Amino acid sequence: QGFGIGSNGFPGLALKNAGKDSRDSFAAYIDLESNVLDNLLLGAALRYEVYNDFGSTTDGKFTFRYQATDTLAFRGAVSSGFRAPTVGQSNVRNVTTEFSDGRLADKAILPPTHPLSMLKGSKPLQPEESLSGTLGVVFNLGAASVTIDYYTIVVEDRIAISSRKKLTPADIKKAEDELGVEDASSFSSVAFFTNGFDTITRGLDMVLTMPLNIGAGATDLTVAYNRNETTVNTWLCNPGEDSSAIRPCTDVIDLARVTQIQRALPRQRFSASLNHAQGNWRFLGRVMHYGEFYGAPADSWGWRKDYESRWLVDAEAAYSFGDHLTLVLGAQNLFDAYPEETAQGAQDGVGMLYPENSPYGFNGGFYYLRAAWDF
Repeated sequence: QGFGIGSNGFPGLALKNAGKDSRDSFAAYIDLESNVLDNLLLGAALRYEVYNDFGSTTDGKFTFRYQATDTLAFRGAVSSGFRAPTVGQSNVRNVTTEFSDGRLADKAILPPTHPLSMLKGSKPLQPEESLSGTLGVVFNLGAASVTIDYYTIVVEDRIAISSRKKLTPADIKKAEDELGVEDASSFSSVAFFTNGFDTITRGLDMVLTMPLNIGAGATDLTVAYNRNETTVNTWLCNPGEDSSAIRPCTDVIDLARVTQIQRALPRQRFSASLNHAQGNWRFLGRVMHYGEFYGAPADSWGWRKDYESRWLVDAEAAYSFGDHLTLVLGAQNLFDAYPEETAQGAQDGVGMLYPENSPYGFNGGFYYLRAAWDF
């Protein structure tokens, strides 16, 4: 099957993969903020940066906060961003044994400038650029405080690992005979970091905090809700291919990868936390809800599935013995909730019972007894 030596999926880094790579950069920035009116705060920032391998960039940010009344304020920001590829992303060379379509295969991660990578469609990495904006409101309802913020983040030329590119016998022959790649026959596929796609993320954050009168102690309630959705606007696909078809594409970023980026995380999350402190006692109770999410175990398009939403509960009780010793008894995922099981094929084929990208893990409940000593 063409596997490397060793019983592990990662036998280690070969000496020929070692090397030294570096980058020089210089940056300068200025940040100003002022109450231009009694009820209006404005801020502006400007940053200039020069890279020896990617040139220069200038980015800025503008913010405001307007206190409309004693209990109502508006806030917002607009900013641009820039992220150069890391030195590792530009130069990494690594081989691991991983699952591909439910089967084990050696996957080489090579620099984008490597002849094998370029043979399969790679190009030298370019920086990511982004533009983001947020608009929100802050207000009080009696003793309660509420914040609501809407945000949008646009990222162009986003960097990520490409989909796996299988090497055909013709690819290997060309690499060895014409491109001088002596070890091409030891790889079944290659992947590389690429500026593969553009995304836009839109979201809504809402937070409520308020004190409650429970017993003789102090009690606080915090409720938070987030709705978040990422859309891949464009991605690299072979000319003439129908990239909207419900099937994997065959170029640098395929439809399976796009689906992971858009749906692997829940689009909504909710939590409610109650903290109560009275005398030497402290109690915490938390309820969390994760929305549906998508998974493709072992990167198999055939085993893709939408996983159900889940409710989880955390609880903790603490008692302080004087000024130094505190004992804490608690549980994360108190009722031992697990994600929905994977498709039967993933269980039988590769022994994967639960989705690996579950936002709350697949280890069930975690229970602990902790002692803390303050000096």
